[in-house]
Amino acid sequence: MVDFKVFDENLYLLEEIFSKDKVAVKLERLKFIYTNTEESWFKNLERFQKSEVKYILICEAPPYSETEVPIFFYNQYKSNFHKTIWKTFFDEDIIGCTQEEIYQRFADLGFLLIDNIPFAMAYSPKHRKTEAYFKLIKDSLEWTLEKMCNSKINLSKNVKIAFGFKLNAIQFIEATNGKLDCKGNILEFDNSNIGADGSGFTSFKILKRIFLEDFRNYKYFNGERVNPYCNKNKNPLDFLNPKALFWHYEASYYKNSNHQNFMLFIQNLINNKLSEYNRNENELWEMYHRNSTKQ
Repeated sequence: MVDFKVFDENLYLLEEIFSKDKVAVKLERLKFIYTNTEESWFKNLERFQKSEVKYILICEAPPYSETEVPIFFYNQYKSNFHKTIWKTFFDEDIIGCTQEEIYQRFADLGFLLIDNIPFAMAYSPKHRKTEAYFKLIKDSLEWTLEKMCNSKINLSKNVKIAFGFKLNAIQFIEATNGKLDCKGNILEFDNSNIGADGSGFTSFKILKRIFLEDFRNYKYFNGERVNPYCNKNKNPLDFLNPKALFWHYEASYYKNSNHQNFMLFIQNLINNKLSEYNRNENELWEMYHRNSTKQ
């Protein structure tokens, strides 16, 4: 039996976003889509009996459709979105795989998609920036977290979170303060977990970075494309702005090193290259650790 609590209690917010009249004419279809996609999502959990969830992609809601089976990640498998997720993890082409093979391989890998609002409407950027949309995400958090903490899910202690769509992600991160508690497993995330490119839509290259590349040894760099500690027209090589300075060198290492001997690189940077600028090595090491964003 599908639980309609989150749907019924937040319907008034959807009406604030779109108007009562627009929601009223779509209401029965919205209920059908919600029922169908909830059943499909829970059915997919049966595929996780032998694996733990390592990668969670948080998206908005299924797109609205007027007729036939609702468009949803766990309903059909031939969309460009499926190809994007597939290319994140697998080198071979998705063409030739059956629907069951695709979903089972995602499950065996530990990949799970979770939506964070229950209404399948055609949201525009303007809709996603409204106070009602933000409140809808916030008031749907319990529903989202219940899915994440479902008893059929064995959540990895090192689970990684990514977001599929930019504006939805920004609102969700603000609504949660970048943190969720799932059975005592504290999941933290920020804008660097957004798997969308400049268009606002999901990019397999960015998802690959978030899910598959390990930045634990980096104290400043977390895969960002632009230095977050330095204004656009400022020089990052500034001892008065150590965050920007060390981010610049860590990012340079990441792009050119194939991830070998990172600590050796840092030692050489501080003991040789940076110390040439009349800086005491101990002072440089203290600066590197004291200003670290991942202490």
